Amino acid sequence: MNRRTAILWGVGFAIGITALVLVFLFFNQPREEEELPPGSMHWHANFSISVCGEKRFLNFTKGIELLHTHADGVIHIEGVVENPRELTLKRFFDVVGVPFNRSCVWSYCDGGFCDDKTAELKLFVNGNLLPKEEMEKYSVRHMDQINVTYG
Repeated sequence: MNRRTAILWGVGFAIGITALVLVFLFFNQPREEEELPPGSMHWHANFSISVCGEKRFLNFTKGIELLHTHADGVIHIEGVVENPRELTLKRFFDVVGVPFNRSCVWSYCDGGFCDDKTAELKLFVNGNLLPKEEMEKYSVRHMDQINVTYG
């Protein structure tokens, strides 16, 4: 390969990598709050809970018609919604009977311990860490990937 061809390949490779990084960054941006119209919905959001590195499950079908789970790791939102902003993660945990706030899930609270290390509750939505003040009021959306971690 001559010098000119090598330079062209290098430039093409650099452009390709740059394009891939830009596409990744574009699709991995935190979702801006958009206005959601009221009406009939049939949404699903995947969720998981881990405590001290161990996955915990909600092994029951519970909730209300509008907001519930079937012990399948999915938040189901099905029905007529008057105010989509009321479909918060806190409300989901309330209707399924799991204590949850910005510091605790079940009885696991900030300042407790995992393997002799101070533990903290964190919430990741679509791979992004949410600030503590947004945890309870986060509005669940269709196709969200929600990960509650304590450790």
